[in-house]
Amino acid sequence: LPAPARVAGLAHAFEAALSLLEAHGRRLLAHVAHDIGVDVGWLLALLDPDGSGAPNPPDELGEAATDDARNDPSLRHSLVRACRYVAGVRGVGGSSVLCDEHTDVGFLTLDAHACRPGLEVRRRADRLWVPVEEEGEASCERMAVMVGDTLERVTARFYAATPHRVHAPHVGERIGLPFLLRGRSDALIDVRAPRSAAAAAGRSVHLAQMESTTIKELPAMDAAQSILHSWFRSSKAAQ
Repeated sequence: LPAPARVAGLAHAFEAALSLLEAHGRRLLAHVAHDIGVDVGWLLALLDPDGSGAPNPPDELGEAATDDARNDPSLRHSLVRACRYVAGVRGVGGSSVLCDEHTDVGFLTLDAHACRPGLEVRRRADRLWVPVEEEGEASCERMAVMVGDTLERVTARFYAATPHRVHAPHVGERIGLPFLLRGRSDALIDVRAPRSAAAAAGRSVHLAQMESTTIKELPAMDAAQSILHSWFRSSKAAQ
């Protein structure tokens, strides 16, 4: 296959956009910190150091990513996903849903609206699917902010992850470029210090009970809890 064409200035523009998205994500996370009653620095310390590379790449990328990280210290855990959806393609169960219901890994997802709508979120109040994009250029100037799995787990669902899905566009193609603000895979979550500080200041905190859990271990904890819940339900049903 021929090598992909290089677009002049694309790398610089993309890096600038990535830096801007991360800066916005950090500011939003600072507001979250105030809302859950913890010091901003404690929450931001779970991310890559501001303005420098990540000590470890995302684990699911494997050894190749580890080698890349050694050669390129700018590799970070937060990332942009490029998603292309084409009109006329049938999706889940023959429907127009090309990306089925899911939540994102990370603290926050900043998803710039596409000019062709397709993104929907599930509303917590009534569990209905609600479109968040509109047709036309005006929609392209907006951005959806969604809670990720990590923030849900750290805050014990005070902030619940946002279920969402994507439909095929009516015509042409839809390009999605969601930015996932993710924590360091080796970041240790120890809530004792923020809990003590909050108690001393007489304020409440919204944190899960963790003392020695890393971010990369959170999915395994969820799986273990799910197994236990299933076992307890089965035991009660058998009685």
